[in-house]
Amino acid sequence: MADFLSPSMEVAAALASGQPIVALESSVWVQGLAWPANWETAQQVEQVVRDEGAIPAVIWIDEGLIHFGLSAPALENLCKEPRGAKLNVADLPGALATRTAGATTVSASLRAAEMLGLKVFATGGVGGVHRGWNEHPDLSADLLEMARTPLLTVCAGVKCVLDVEATLEALETMAIPVYRYQTDTFPEFFSAGSRVFGTRLDSVADLVRAYQLGRQILGRGCLVVQEPPSSISPKVLHKWLHKGLANVPKGGKEVTPFLLQWLAKSSGGQTVEVNKGLLVSNARLAAQIAVAMKNG
Repeated sequence: MADFLSPSMEVAAALASGQPIVALESSVWVQGLAWPANWETAQQVEQVVRDEGAIPAVIWIDEGLIHFGLSAPALENLCKEPRGAKLNVADLPGALATRTAGATTVSASLRAAEMLGLKVFATGGVGGVHRGWNEHPDLSADLLEMARTPLLTVCAGVKCVLDVEATLEALETMAIPVYRYQTDTFPEFFSAGSRVFGTRLDSVADLVRAYQLGRQILGRGCLVVQEPPSSISPKVLHKWLHKGLANVPKGGKEVTPFLLQWLAKSSGGQTVEVNKGLLVSNARLAAQIAVAMKNG
């Protein structure tokens, strides 16, 4: 094990005994949800993973180390008093070298989890191709890492504020297997979506088998998407989005955060509640998959 990998005592014990582990990002608690929603949801996520028989491993960078698993007081403090940078995968070497504290995004979490030998990762949604791609090329490193790392990622699809069509094209081009869990359409984070993409699978056993075959055939992991437990009608969501697009700044990285704030305001906070629910739901499914991998 690399000397900069620092699993907690609980995670280290799980690794030694072969107990299933679910990797979790920290950026959603630090730069995503606000206090106290972040702490309340973080507790629910960790508890649901444990209830399913797995160990949660939040990934956090500090003092030149990649930490896996945080104590409850440490996680609460991180949620209450957010600190550190938002670290993409390319930021990891520099952050470790300079002992910079930071929260891991999806791409950074995937790379870190792979180095520790973890197989299952849960998040809210993954990044993709941003709107205005033709004028301001912006492809999320999340997609590149999913194409490089052999992890199974569970999420609620991609946010509708992205260029969903272009993102699906990118997933296909990169040959990233996509499995829709018990849903006919590809979810768009806040809603069930309307596009048919990927393969529908209806059991955890099938997800595990497909993942194992993907590693053998493609040498990579896969993306498992499921609908959020409480979603917003795609028609209503896109109506809000259309109005937001009419007021959006001209291109660049400001577009996505602007649209997310616009949807939160337009929905009266409903999108935030959907976000909290899907984080817990995705963690539950990830834990079920991790346990099935160990028992299979």
